[in-house]
Amino acid sequence: MARKGKIGPVIAIDGETEFKRSIKSINDNLGVLTSELKKVDAEFGKNETSIEGARSKIEIYRKQLEQLSQKEKLQSQALQDAQKRYSEAGDKVSELKNKLASAEKEMDELKNSSDATTAEIKEQAAIIKDLEKDLKNAERQYASAEKSTKDWQKALNNTQADIATSRRDMEQLATSTIKTKEAFEAAEKRLET
Repeated sequence: MARKGKIGPVIAIDGETEFKRSIKSINDNLGVLTSELKKVDAEFGKNETSIEGARSKIEIYRKQLEQLSQKEKLQSQALQDAQKRYSEAGDKVSELKNKLASAEKEMDELKNSSDATTAEIKEQAAIIKDLEKDLKNAERQYASAEKSTKDWQKALNNTQADIATSRRDMEQLATSTIKTKEAFEAAEKRLET
């Protein structure tokens, strides 16, 4: 069972479906921010000397980083939960394999025993059949948990890459803006003299 946690001031998480729902909401917010960046580009063009345009972009990047940080926390928690389910599923598979091996050994003993009745052998065969069915289901759950763990890890890696890219873009824009501002100030001083 997934544990319940709280992310940020208001986002409560319970289970993978809730993680996905919360991440979809964040992705929708990121889509809006991306469209805002396009709008700023359209308004100011690719004019890197526009201080106002740069400020608008930096503010959008800041908002993107906030959303991406929330997304990273959610994905990290989802990954931990998936890893826990994967470990538990692996333990269940091992447990069932041991039970099945024990049941099969008992069946061999019953077949080789002169005291065993047909009813006992049929009963043991039914136990083995149930264990095989349970093991098959546990192996499917294990494979599903493995896939989920890998999917969450990939998603987290991608989000962390997006965070690094957004930070780099914001820093480059800030540096460019500072240089532009300094160049304007130097030009103003030259004009004053």
